[in-house]
Amino acid sequence: MRFGYFVSYGRANEAESLASVFADMREQIECAEAAGFDIIWFPERHFNAAAVIPNPLTAIAAAAQWTTRVRLGTSVIIAPYRHPLIMAEEIGFVDHLTGGRLEVGFARGASGYQYRRFGMADTEAAQRMNESVDIMLKVWGSEDAVEYAGDSFNFPAVSVAPRPLQQPHPPMSLAARSPESLRYCLERNFAIHTTPLRQDISASGVTMDTLKAVAEGIGYTGDLNVAVEIETFIAEERPAIEAAMKALEEGHIRTQNFGRNGREPVRGFGSLEPLPEGLGIPAALLEERCVVGTPARVLEQVRYFCSIGMNEFIAHMDFGQSQQDVLKSIELFGKHIIARDWAPETEAARQSIKAASSSPAAREAHAAAVGQRLGAGWQSWGEAEWLAHLRAGGPEAVEIFDVACAPQGIKAEATGIVQQSGKLYLSRKQRCPVCGRPALALTAREALEAPVDLEQRIAADPKWANWHATHP
Repeated sequence: MRFGYFVSYGRANEAESLASVFADMREQIECAEAAGFDIIWFPERHFNAAAVIPNPLTAIAAAAQWTTRVRLGTSVIIAPYRHPLIMAEEIGFVDHLTGGRLEVGFARGASGYQYRRFGMADTEAAQRMNESVDIMLKVWGSEDAVEYAGDSFNFPAVSVAPRPLQQPHPPMSLAARSPESLRYCLERNFAIHTTPLRQDISASGVTMDTLKAVAEGIGYTGDLNVAVEIETFIAEERPAIEAAMKALEEGHIRTQNFGRNGREPVRGFGSLEPLPEGLGIPAALLEERCVVGTPARVLEQVRYFCSIGMNEFIAHMDFGQSQQDVLKSIELFGKHIIARDWAPETEAARQSIKAASSSPAAREAHAAAVGQRLGAGWQSWGEAEWLAHLRAGGPEAVEIFDVACAPQGIKAEATGIVQQSGKLYLSRKQRCPVCGRPALALTAREALEAPVDLEQRIAADPKWANWHATHP
C-alpha cells in the first residue's frame, strides 16, 4: 500500500493572502514527507481563486527544493490545455530538477466553464488528451525525430529536449472513471487515479468491479494499479472534526456553484448561495462519505480501499480548516496509518482480485443485440440524440448498458448529471441484481430532478428483472 498526500493550494476566501496560502502549502509538504508519505500530488486549477495552482509542474519544481525523499506527482495535468511537445519537454526538465522523483498523471478535464474559455468542447478535449499522451510516448520512446499527423495535432519531424531522467519516462497515470477511459489505461499499462467525489465510499467498489470487467473484456492479465484520492481528516477531538466538515461543506457549495447553469463566479469564487435540491451534501453526510474521524475509524476506512484492490491511498486533508488542524491530521495519519505493516493485507487483496466472468462470444452477442435495437452509431450519440430517444420511450424511460458495451458520446459529472443542458443523467451506481456485475443506466432529467430521485427511478425499472439473462 502506497500513501500519497494531495496539496490543495486552497484558499477559503479573498481575505486570505496568496503569501499565506503558499507558506501553508510548503509547511504541509514538509510535514507530509516527515510523516512518511510516499508521494505528494499537485493539481491543476484555472480561473479559480479558491484553488491557486495553474501549473503543477511549476509547484513540483519548487517542492523539490524543500524535500529530499518523497516522490512528487501531478494529479493532474489537464492535457488538452497544452501542446504535447511542450508538455514532453517540461516533464523531462522537471524530472531532472527532482532527481528522478517525478510521476505524471493526466486528465481531459471536466469543467464546462474552463472548456468554454479555452474554446473547446468536451468531446474535443477527450480526443486532444488521447493524442497528447500518445505523442509524448512516441517522442520519448524514439531516438529519431518524430512526425505526427492526427485529428488534433500535426507537426513535421522533431526531437524534444531535455528527455526525462527516468527512462523511457516517469511513471504515468490517468484520472479515469468511465469504461472507455479505464480501457485506455489498461491498454497502455498506466496507473489509474480515481475518486468517489463525495459520493458514498462504496462507489469505489463499483469502480473496481467495472475495471475488472473491462480488464477481462480486453484480456488484460497484469496487476491493477489503482489509486483513490479522497477527503481525509484525523482528529482525536470532536470539535476539530466538526470544524473540518463545516469547511468541507462550504467548499462543496462553492465548487457546485462555480459557473453552474452559466453563472459567472465572483472574482473566481463560487458563491455560498443554497444549492438546488439533491446537489447539496450537509456536513454530517460528508463525514460519512469521506475518510474522517478518530485514528481507529480512519484505519478501518483505509483498510476497505485496500481490501477491494486499490494499492494507493491519497489523502486530501486541507478543506479550509486551520493550518494547525491540518498539520496535526498529517502527523496522526503518519503515526496510526502509514506506520502499520500493510504488506500482508495488500498482498492478500491482490491475490483475491478476480475479474467478473463472461465469454467473448457473450460480449459480442450483447453488443450486437444493443446495436440492432438502437441502430448504427448509437455509442457516439450526444445529448440531443439520447434525449430524443428517451423521450420517445416516455417520461421515465431508462436505458441500461453493460460496461463492455456503453455509450461513449456523453460525459457525466460526479453527480451523474451530463453537461450542456443538464437534462440527461448517467448512473454508475447500478449492478445486476443477480450477479452484481456493474452496469450503467441512462435516463432523462427533464424536470431537473435530484440525482437521488433519478437513482430510484432507475432501480425500479422493470428491465432489471431480465437483465441477468441479457448481459454478458
